[in-house]
Amino acid sequence: MRQGWNYRLTEWQGAILLAQLPRLDEHWQRRHANATRLAKELREIPGIQPLTGNARVTRHAWHIFIFRHTPAARDRMSRDRFVEALQAEGNPCSPGYIALTQSPALRDGLARLRPYLPNASEPRPCPVAEWLSTQEAVWLS
Repeated sequence: MRQGWNYRLTEWQGAILLAQLPRLDEHWQRRHANATRLAKELREIPGIQPLTGNARVTRHAWHIFIFRHTPAARDRMSRDRFVEALQAEGNPCSPGYIALTQSPALRDGLARLRPYLPNASEPRPCPVAEWLSTQEAVWLS
């Protein structure tokens, strides 16, 4: 069995959030402007490719800024070494999550269901997502 998390808000957290709600638009506008500027600047660095937005999305929370550390950048330094260097300079970043298809929680859950669902199979490979999550993704928090 895996440990889960309880992310329900406390009453105190709810009160703080309600008090801040009127400032939501102001905060979003600042985050959007910062993300736009950061993406513009990062595009100038060979091998760094910010993610492009989906036209169907009307607002992005920008709680995480994700970019790709592409092969052109890996010629100079591996993605993991690049993340370590950013962190050493005080930049809050990480290589992100593993692809869902490689998640131990998903694999363990499917294994527990097999006695009841004989047709439950291993997750199908998603080579692009798996490649991005292990080789290219960099998340700024």
